Amino acid sequence: MRNHIKMGMYVRCSIELEHLDAPRRFALGQVVKVVNDDAVEVCFFMLDDLNELHDVYQVPIKQEYRQSDIYREYILNDTKAKLKSNSSDVVILAYSRENPLNERMYFVSVVEFGKKRIIEISESELKVPFNRGDVDVRTQLYQYEFHNPVWYFNRQTVTNSLYTLKNATFGFETLIGSRVYLLEHQVDTIVRVLGEERCRFMLADEVGLGKTIEASVIMKGLTNRFGDLKTLVIVPNSLLLQWRNELSYKFWMDFTVFDENDSSTMSASKLLFPLEAIHTPYGEKVISMSWDLCMVDETHRLLRLDKEYKRIKHLSERIDHLLLLSATPIQSREKEFYQLLTLLEPMKYEAMKTSDFQTLLNKQEFLRKRVYRIMRDLPDYIEEDLAEDCIADIDEICNQIGDATLTNYVKEIKIDAPDKGLSQVKFALAYIGENYQIERKIIRHRRKEIESNMAKRRLELVSYPMSGADTAFYEEDAYQALLVYLSSISQHNDNMAHGNGKIYHVWLGAVFSSPNALLSLVQERKTVLQGLAGSGFKYLPEYPVFPSEAQRIQEIETIATKWQKAVNDELSRVKELYDDPDLIKGRYLKVIDYILSETDSEKIVLFSNYKETLLPLEKHLKELLGDRTVRGFYFGMNPAELQQSVDDFQNDEECRLMFCDPLGGEGRNFQMADRLIHLDLPWSPVDLEQRIGRLDRIGRTKDVLSVVFYSESTLEEDLLAIWKDGLKLFEESLSGIEIAVSDIQEKITEALSTDILYGMRILTSSMNEMLKTMRDRVEEERYYDMTRQLDEHVSKQLGKLIEKFNDEGGERLAKTMMAWSSMTGLNGIAGDSGQSVVFRSDKASINSMKRTLFVLPDTKEALRRAKRIGEVRGTFKRDVAVSREAYVFFAPGDPFFDSIVNNAYETDWGRCAAIEVKQAPIDWEGLVFTWSVEVNPVPLLSLGETLEQLMHAQGYTPLDHFRSVECFTGETDLDSVVLEYLANTQRHQIVHKGQRSNGRINQFIEDFPSDIWKGLVDHSYLQSREKAVKYIGTHLDIDRAQDDFIRLLNARKAASIYYGNEWLEKKEVSRLEHVYHAILQGLQDPVLRLESAVYVRMMKSDG
Repeated sequence: MRNHIKMGMYVRCSIELEHLDAPRRFALGQVVKVVNDDAVEVCFFMLDDLNELHDVYQVPIKQEYRQSDIYREYILNDTKAKLKSNSSDVVILAYSRENPLNERMYFVSVVEFGKKRIIEISESELKVPFNRGDVDVRTQLYQYEFHNPVWYFNRQTVTNSLYTLKNATFGFETLIGSRVYLLEHQVDTIVRVLGEERCRFMLADEVGLGKTIEASVIMKGLTNRFGDLKTLVIVPNSLLLQWRNELSYKFWMDFTVFDENDSSTMSASKLLFPLEAIHTPYGEKVISMSWDLCMVDETHRLLRLDKEYKRIKHLSERIDHLLLLSATPIQSREKEFYQLLTLLEPMKYEAMKTSDFQTLLNKQEFLRKRVYRIMRDLPDYIEEDLAEDCIADIDEICNQIGDATLTNYVKEIKIDAPDKGLSQVKFALAYIGENYQIERKIIRHRRKEIESNMAKRRLELVSYPMSGADTAFYEEDAYQALLVYLSSISQHNDNMAHGNGKIYHVWLGAVFSSPNALLSLVQERKTVLQGLAGSGFKYLPEYPVFPSEAQRIQEIETIATKWQKAVNDELSRVKELYDDPDLIKGRYLKVIDYILSETDSEKIVLFSNYKETLLPLEKHLKELLGDRTVRGFYFGMNPAELQQSVDDFQNDEECRLMFCDPLGGEGRNFQMADRLIHLDLPWSPVDLEQRIGRLDRIGRTKDVLSVVFYSESTLEEDLLAIWKDGLKLFEESLSGIEIAVSDIQEKITEALSTDILYGMRILTSSMNEMLKTMRDRVEEERYYDMTRQLDEHVSKQLGKLIEKFNDEGGERLAKTMMAWSSMTGLNGIAGDSGQSVVFRSDKASINSMKRTLFVLPDTKEALRRAKRIGEVRGTFKRDVAVSREAYVFFAPGDPFFDSIVNNAYETDWGRCAAIEVKQAPIDWEGLVFTWSVEVNPVPLLSLGETLEQLMHAQGYTPLDHFRSVECFTGETDLDSVVLEYLANTQRHQIVHKGQRSNGRINQFIEDFPSDIWKGLVDHSYLQSREKAVKYIGTHLDIDRAQDDFIRLLNARKAASIYYGNEWLEKKEVSRLEHVYHAILQGLQDPVLRLESAVYVRMMKSDG
């Protein structure tokens, strides 16, 4: 019987050169000519930059075949191809249908004029790479095409992981491919943002929850969706390096940092620009340029920068994709909240009347207070029998908002259920929290959601009294001389009180640090007094010279020089004073004594505001402990030097001390450190939070111990009291109140300016009261936001995804990936005591690659970053990748990982096998089938919507393959026994029944002649498919999906009516109705794919 092969069709062809009677090597080709009734000419394509693979893998460019020797074959989804008509690049998304000419039609995405479009096109119009065929496993079974069982077992693990990724929500793949730990709130944020047509969101998680990570993953997701986007990232100047490093080391995205001395940086397609320069001519030019995506970090700072705010608002009005990262807004701070909303959605809020906005706030406050009351009572719901009270509160909410869906749901709460209706109450609260926000595009997550994943903060204090001239140490004298000088500044500059406070911060910070820091400020100020132009980095802000200032500065210099000599003398006696620490007077030696006596072999990060303070200490500790023990991380070091310091501290056990000036507080991961020493205290709570945040990171299990050295009965002790007792920064983060930090900072500045000696002490009590009021307000908003986390089904789904890829630290997946890569010729060797995998070009095996048509990964970027010749060193393990930035992370999105997984998915090898196991627990013979099920994307693609909208199907599809056992002989109810035994059988116990070299395949064919074998295969296949269909019926949660989609649409409509913006929501609601309908169609008619089949014969005996 002929195959009815026509020109333009894609077919599966043997490219075997050895075993011509039992081929195992096949390629996908297109029929370009029908020679006669029996023969056709087939062409084999490869993408332009890989054409050499024809020769390497011995795949002909064109060859003639008998029609009886070839079979029609589908093209794999997600295949990069080209249009024959104009050589445009396309991505094949899904098979659609067969046209009247019997040609297979496919949906493809094509970029035209910078926009992605979905079109339907015939296979005859496509040039598809020869390794992208989707073989019908039944064809392999019919032809006795049995591969070595090792291929089968390894492919099962690799493709099951890929299947999970494909059925996971959109954005999850990008997240797990990033060098970060996986948390539910991050997945939630990424899913919500990437599911929208336009990215216009504010990420306002509380501090420490990874907004930078979320934003970076979203940027990668948008790039995957829309192609390379021209991107502007605006961040405070002090965070430029942090962002560059985070984007480079964690996400492999290279951004150009703006340099006003290099005009070429202005033309970069990925630009990091300082927020402080937005109001300059450079900023005006950058803002006026055309950008696809703009991200703004620390957006709340714009609330006090009028010019910068207006410029970014103008950009917001004309850009498609805008991502604002902000401290969590506090709705009771109404003006700030309005300004942030206007920046995000200027068209919606700028023209809104103040009274209308106040109405919105009042409506939100009504909901917030009642939800807070219920949420606060939930822990005692059952024990205190609070069901009726909680339901009464929810009824009050229902009456106010008039949402019929919620009202009907509340009526169905059963207080006579075993949990007294608690699960239904939680769902109702989740519904309110999800759908009733003034602005749904502000995403807020709270640290309380992940308390179990965060380490505790602890504080250890080391105080000392300042010593003066009476002991020949002069520290107290320098402090008193500085107070006199600062009082003089206040007397002569009383019209700039606010500016005086900032000046005080710098001078006081130096005197509470070291004589070296104080003398550096003295020299800086002397250049001003002498009318000289300063050079290099400056600590001091500008302020007017006053009469007699030169004399005051000279007095400070004289005393500070004596103090410096006393400190150096004390340092020279370190070994003597170590045996009698009570004689130690200065901070330097207190720190050294603490490190030597209290820390043993621990890793420690030491912070100071001044590099001048750190350098002498670093020098002496190197002399005491050895050069290898100490590293520095300072302004002025080049990127390579900084990275080497980080690598040494992270990877070298002997390197245990990292000295950091403020540069070290910006974004670097030092969570492997055991404790943090503060040589001095910053005058900004944000700077202190940045320091602690280097250790207090997600995934840390040890307590975060801060050790603070401070002088007694000084302003430094007053500052410590504010950070410790007021803001409680050494116990908890700035969670929820960081947007108000500028107010706190101003009050400290005002207190110093008003009364330099006692102002801060007086401030402490009033500030504590102000902070308590603010925290109470934030607590209400925090509980309201947390109601979204009460939908337990979604939480379980995300939890299952995360657990699957974090299982055993990724150990099992790593072993399988290594095994598959080795079999395909990409041989990796273990390095660094098993922590890393090294791929070397001289270890690759071309012969092995020929089998599976393995396409080598593009190693240019990996080699560039590794700075090694001919090798790439990396890891499949997430925990290692997070702590060892020098390693490549082999995860989704990485060329090595993707090439291995894609090869396992696209190759025929491992999809069909035949095995025999002796000394088994049972006698059994049959076939084991593995099926995958996916939402049918055709209804969605028919609307012209992209596959990203399938994220709405998340939670309704299974995350694991379905396997069925079909028996030839023996008992028929042994499915679990067979599957469990196969999963745990040692590979050496398995006999390869399809082996060609020793004649086993011939014996198999004798045992199962073609007509008998085909009958067994067809019967087993039909039984298995019927089971798979039943499995789909129970595991595709279509009814719940339909209910959820109706509920989501109704909620969107009701909320828009409640807040009075239904006219703005109408178009989006209409689009969502069509999307949800298409997804339901896709769920009702899913794609069922036979992944693999294996013949199994189990025998109790050896015979």
